[in-house]
Amino acid sequence: MKIKPLCILGLLLTILPASAADTVRWATVGMWEVVVDTTLNNGCFLITAYDKGTVVRVGIDNTNNSNGYLFIANNAWRSVEVGKEYRLTLQFDDEAPWNGTFTAINMGGTTALANTFKEPKFLLEFGAKQALSIYYSDKFVTKLPLTGSFAAMKSLIQCQQKVNALASPNPPQNRPNDPFAGGGVRPAVDPFRP
Repeated sequence: MKIKPLCILGLLLTILPASAADTVRWATVGMWEVVVDTTLNNGCFLITAYDKGTVVRVGIDNTNNSNGYLFIANNAWRSVEVGKEYRLTLQFDDEAPWNGTFTAINMGGTTALANTFKEPKFLLEFGAKQALSIYYSDKFVTKLPLTGSFAAMKSLIQCQQKVNALASPNPPQNRPNDPFAGGGVRPAVDPFRP
């Protein structure tokens, strides 16, 4: 699979939060970016873009009792309407499918299909399987290779553990949203300093 970052960079950026100040990059793991979203109470997520324009973002929403979420977008899906619900079936490899109702949302001018989930098993399958097939009304939509998703999911978990460890149970009122900026609880040794 060949990723064309310049062709789909615009779409990739649109399903990030409203401004770059709302995200902190954690790592790049193969084709996956691991990022902290400060608008979701410092939840970490994975994001990647595929050569046919599909962008996938999967992560943890700490504002919602550590629920996970999945966003899927592609500018070619012009008939998807913001606010409308779409019943999708997701299948990892040849495992039992996941069914869910996705809501079309506007993410920085791009329409993305979004769903939340409570089961950590979804994240485990996402990291452990080779491909994700997506269906709408029993019609095949796309099949996405999950190349490197195991290592990326490990990095996502490390990111979330670090963010959670840096969070103070009673944060000062003037603490910035960026858990890596000044203030708050700091480890004795700064792991990000060269």
